[in-house]
Amino acid sequence: MTGALDCLITGELQQASKAQQRSSGGHDDDDVASSEDDAKLFGMGDSSGHLAERYLQKTYNKTGSLMALSCKGTAVLACKCAGLGAKEAKEVTAAAFRFGRDLGLCFQLVDDAIDFEAEAAQVGKPTAADLK
Repeated sequence: MTGALDCLITGELQQASKAQQRSSGGHDDDDVASSEDDAKLFGMGDSSGHLAERYLQKTYNKTGSLMALSCKGTAVLACKCAGLGAKEAKEVTAAAFRFGRDLGLCFQLVDDAIDFEAEAAQVGKPTAADLK
């Protein structure tokens, strides 16, 4: 539980830090991806991969970690109920974690793409809110 909260708080702080820098006119190349960086990912791309790495780390912290740790927790309980040995349980929980992580990243990628491309009336919420 604390791992999920730690990741979620880190992701929120990453996003808030970049928003605060933009509002104050500051810029730090080593900070997390900004909405401009996210827009580049969805539009023009980034040949270095640096923006993509920062975006995926922020996305993991905000969404992927929640799904990854939820899947892992469910797998721990399922392995216990099934009576699996330690080695098998470790493999199953690791696979469940990876599945949840990837599912969370995919979910957020699609959500961000919709935010970037759609109109607010189509989505039912303010667009580009997750990219700020």
